Amino acid sequence: MALWDHLVAFDYTIWLLCAALYLLDHVKLVEPSRLLCEERTRTWQFRLHITPFALGGKDLYLLDPLRPWWGAFVLSWGDSPATGEGAAPQSERRALRMAHRDLLVFRRQATVLRAVSTISAFTLFVVGPLLTAQRGLTTAILIALPIHITLVGVSAFAQWSLRGPLRLSMATVLGLVTEALICPPYAASLLKRVSIRSSFQVDGVELARHLQPRSNFNELVARAMARWDASGYEDHDVTEEAGARAYRARLRSWT
Repeated sequence: MALWDHLVAFDYTIWLLCAALYLLDHVKLVEPSRLLCEERTRTWQFRLHITPFALGGKDLYLLDPLRPWWGAFVLSWGDSPATGEGAAPQSERRALRMAHRDLLVFRRQATVLRAVSTISAFTLFVVGPLLTAQRGLTTAILIALPIHITLVGVSAFAQWSLRGPLRLSMATVLGLVTEALICPPYAASLLKRVSIRSSFQVDGVELARHLQPRSNFNELVARAMARWDASGYEDHDVTEEAGARAYRARLRSWT
């Protein structure tokens, strides 16, 4: 009981609040027509719930909060023009090549953002509480605050350099920098906040097929098939039905 009283003392409230905001920032509501692509050490992990937990008509996902140095992307699936009937194979291949190239550019150029997110998380969830226990909250804040401001300043340059490959507008970059400066937990999840706002105009399942190594491509196709079969298209018009059949046939050809 004494330990619990110590943990919830006023001096530790700020760090507990930071942890709560950090975890909450990893909860994402995603449209049913979209899937998640999370970065891994040497590959990518595609996520699509078969039976999703829906909230407000959107699927609920939890990004990995224990690895702030990994990015995450939201990709469309099932409704991409490049996957329906009459698609131009050359244009589709070009879009896939560009998306693959941008992901590789992200891997190479996101080193600074990885460092910012990792150091920020370490400062908030390790250094801050330890300094509070040893020297008090005031000292901990006086040490953590300059580190935080410096990291956000460095991240501004990194976001500027990545705005091209990730198709981020100037307003988005300024908004992310401002949010991270005001709310320190957002700096700890900055890599995910930046990457998940990117825009790739390709089908997520098709992109997973072309990425090497393919990671969990077979599992993704099986989940997409299950979601597609469960959705039903009886109420769609003839044109949409034709596109749905073409997409489903394409999924089946990959199994």
